[in-house]
Amino acid sequence: MRIARGPRPWSIWAFTISILALASFKLGFALSDLDLARIGYEISYPWMNWDRDRAIIASFTEFTIALIPLAWITLFAARFARWFILFFSGWTMISALFSLWGGLFFGDRIALRMVEPTLIVATLVFVFLPSTSKWMKNAKEHPSEVFQ
Repeated sequence: MRIARGPRPWSIWAFTISILALASFKLGFALSDLDLARIGYEISYPWMNWDRDRAIIASFTEFTIALIPLAWITLFAARFARWFILFFSGWTMISALFSLWGGLFFGDRIALRMVEPTLIVATLVFVFLPSTSKWMKNAKEHPSEVFQ
């Protein structure tokens, strides 16, 4: 893969900020309550013996994995990465909505439960805007510098 040339449109920078905010929010939320994160990992992956250290490692791993499509799109203008993000965002959105639904019944941190779905929707909007599509289509041929 070659680094895309040319100035990035505002939608690419907005996408970058929103996905960084989403990944940072999830990491901060997991690290702020490691016992809750450990329980979540135990529910999702019951075959492992989860302790606080493994929860920290898993949280940072998820953060790092979130940065991969960010690099694909922001640096390389990889058009396939948009569909990758759409698929995984859909999966995350379903679980976030179930979490929100449960929070409505139990009254637990409703405002925090709204952050993740809001950032997911913003990320998807920014990555599928026409200016993003146009830039990705023309990024390989543009002769100017990389990060203007």
